[in-house]
Amino acid sequence: MISTVIPTYVRDSTDLVRLKRALDSVSSQTLSPDEIVISDDTKDETLAHKVQSLALSLRIRVIYLIHPGLSNASS
Repeated sequence: MISTVIPTYVRDSTDLVRLKRALDSVSSQTLSPDEIVISDDTKDETLAHKVQSLALSLRIRVIYLIHPGLSNASS
């Protein structure tokens, strides 16, 4: 099983565009992962819902973890 982890901190729509590019890049690889784990430190629920919508558009299983406050991907 191949997993790709993307740590992020979505603060605004610019960060959302960057995350979309990262997701598109990972999903279009010759050997795509079985799952993508997004670890997000955002506090904004509206942005969190937009990230979840991006994840639904992929054909790869996405696990979306929200860590409000400044934690890190390893926690």
